[in-house]
Amino acid sequence: MADETSSATSAFSPLSGGYLLIVLSEPHSEQHKQVLLEHLAKGLASWDSVGTQIDIESELRNIATQCPNGEEVRNGEKLIQLASDSLVTEILIQPQLSTLKQCMRNLLASFTRHRHVIHAGYTLSGPGSWILQDGTYECGDFLHIVQDPEIQRLYRAYESSITMDLHCADEGQWSAEQINQELAIKAAKISINPPGRLSASESQSQQDAVNSFIRYISDILPSVTLDHLLEPSDVVGNIRFNHPTLYVFPGGQGDSALFGISGFNILVDGGFGRKPCFWDFTRHLDRLDAVVMTRSNASSLSGLTGAICRKASSPVYPQMGHIFCNLPRDGEIDLNDIDQADSTSESLTVNINDLCRAMSTGLGALQLKAQPIYRSATLEPINLYHKVGHGTLDMFIISPSANSPEVKELMRLWRSGDVSTAFRTVKMGGKEFRIPLLDIVSVCALLVWQPADPNEAVTRLLFPGSAPQHKILEGLEKFKQLEFLKSPVFMAKDMAPVPSSAVITPSSTSSAFTKSPVKTKSSTSSSSPRHTPIEPVPVKAAVRKEVSSSSSGKPPPKSSDHSGGSSNAKETDAKPPSRPATKIIKADVLSS
Repeated sequence: MADETSSATSAFSPLSGGYLLIVLSEPHSEQHKQVLLEHLAKGLASWDSVGTQIDIESELRNIATQCPNGEEVRNGEKLIQLASDSLVTEILIQPQLSTLKQCMRNLLASFTRHRHVIHAGYTLSGPGSWILQDGTYECGDFLHIVQDPEIQRLYRAYESSITMDLHCADEGQWSAEQINQELAIKAAKISINPPGRLSASESQSQQDAVNSFIRYISDILPSVTLDHLLEPSDVVGNIRFNHPTLYVFPGGQGDSALFGISGFNILVDGGFGRKPCFWDFTRHLDRLDAVVMTRSNASSLSGLTGAICRKASSPVYPQMGHIFCNLPRDGEIDLNDIDQADSTSESLTVNINDLCRAMSTGLGALQLKAQPIYRSATLEPINLYHKVGHGTLDMFIISPSANSPEVKELMRLWRSGDVSTAFRTVKMGGKEFRIPLLDIVSVCALLVWQPADPNEAVTRLLFPGSAPQHKILEGLEKFKQLEFLKSPVFMAKDMAPVPSSAVITPSSTSSAFTKSPVKTKSSTSSSSPRHTPIEPVPVKAAVRKEVSSSSSGKPPPKSSDHSGGSSNAKETDAKPPSRPATKIIKADVLSS
């Protein structure tokens, strides 16, 4: 009788079958891989074969028998799609954010009776965001798709027919208690982390099918360590820039940039991914003279942490000079627990504090010390480079202020709580906005290159980090007296002499400078004895844009971005062009 009733219900509904979406992260170690596969097996065991009228045992066996390898799309992202008469299956391995959003929309808009989503991968502690290849998938992203008018019409039309199970880490906004408060979730009858539904009679047979499917996934899901992910280069050298040049490396939710002048370069941020977006370029360089991290959240911290931990495990290029970042100081976080956060841990939850510990430990192994960067009361810049007859490169810290209440609150939370869950309410334009504390204290830095040639233009680069707009404007207001900020184009000849007391020189700063003076052009570093200087690393399929720094409407002179030394001679200085222009190069595809 029950079968007749269910058959009658199906006859009146155009919905049939099911949709299975599996989202897998690329495991960092074999231990993590085993934990990930256990989460996958737990999600499959909750499938309701009776309620969905789908023989999941047969479907899993068919997939394991076919062993599809799938299609590798972008940067290791793999997509496997299969469809039978009763089940559509999509398996995403190390997906990008846009891919997951599209697949989730396809699932929610499908004319299927049951939808089953399993996320088995890394999760950001606090908000519970799913860590993907180039960003995090938030609960808000999922709710935005569920609340789409087209999907809501589908749910209202077949309110009693559609069911959905969602398996993920019970963390933050993805917890059952939080997500079930959403009206859209209740209307869609979405169950969060339902228990296993295997009956005693069918448990062994279905368990065998699940194990067969898990073995298939295990074969196509290799664990990738940092040593394998961040490969060193066999050829290392230096780059000589004819004029100020900026490389921009797209890194998903957090980009990275490399600014260079003849004799000095500086890297800003590291990108979101575990593999830094700058690595394929900078691994060919002998040295990064300075590194600046504008924010201590996952959008930049994970990339730089990966590069520093890779260098700490074995000597690889590039060498690193001065590190500027606002990491917790000694005593604010317990560095003795770092072993609990490394790749041997069985937890797939990533904590911001753990990333800070890993970065601090890596810097210690490299005998480097993080130099804090806050706006001082005297508004003094940090002098990064200076050479008589060439020019001066200064870094002005626009935000945050060392004595701001947000910075003091952050220092307290480093030890007493999870900083990733800390928010502050800010009123702007008559409205209230909840902004993460880590964004409010993000570094906003202004780089200013003042050439010695009075006929050249001053180059100004603003790196806002993730600082909110009102913090940036407040900081710029304090620097409004600076002459080079008063006009769109500013020539070096218009610059008034800077008092010596207004510049922080290497001798007057912390030990991070005095131990290793800031590199100047007169003290050119040579390549390692086992390496030779090389021509600049080519950038394939790069989008190149030149921004003229002169006041005229004429295009900048046609000259190369930079020049490199020959294979059997040391670097030579190139003659600077008469009208230097800052070059912005967006490196979409970099050669390895």
